[in-house]
Amino acid sequence: MAQKTRATEAEIAAAAADLVSASLDALITTALDPENSYGTAMFFAVHRVVRNRGEDAEDAFTRGLVEARIRRRNDEINAARPEGSLLHFDADSVPVVGMGATVHSWSDRRAYTVVEVVNDRTIVVQEDKAVRLDTNGMSEIQTYAYYPNAEAPKRTFTRRTYKSIRGPIIGWREKGQGKGSSALTLGHRNKYHDYSF
Repeated sequence: MAQKTRATEAEIAAAAADLVSASLDALITTALDPENSYGTAMFFAVHRVVRNRGEDAEDAFTRGLVEARIRRRNDEINAARPEGSLLHFDADSVPVVGMGATVHSWSDRRAYTVVEVVNDRTIVVQEDKAVRLDTNGMSEIQTYAYYPNAEAPKRTFTRRTYKSIRGPIIGWREKGQGKGSSALTLGHRNKYHDYSF
């Protein structure tokens, strides 16, 4: 593989100048692009462009960056699985007692079961006992069996709608926690431990 030529500061500045009017999505894509010849210097150049747009733009960029990194990581994981993406779910699923659920904490995931439906916007869940079946060690390919665990603490989640630059986001968040807290999805159980963190 040919070694990339290190870009000069002038080249980086010129490339960053082209991004002044770029969309937020374009800036995020550029910041995460592993193939650009500017290395981490471009990331910081992009961040300066965003910072000049104000605090709201900087917050949106940071959230978008984290989401993009998680999506990329999950895409890599799911691409290796023959059954396809395990993160697909219906945001409008109607919760019922006994339904599987998954709590997403960054790139880690834990399996839960719905044990009570308070109303159409409030549910109570308990974490399942997940027993690993494969022998892959610290691998991204993980297979689990799930069993009810009546001794696990109960957690209450509420269905909410948030505004975002990409339009309304509908999701389940733990009662009393903000939109940056762990998300819950319904209709599947998917335990996963990310050994890279």
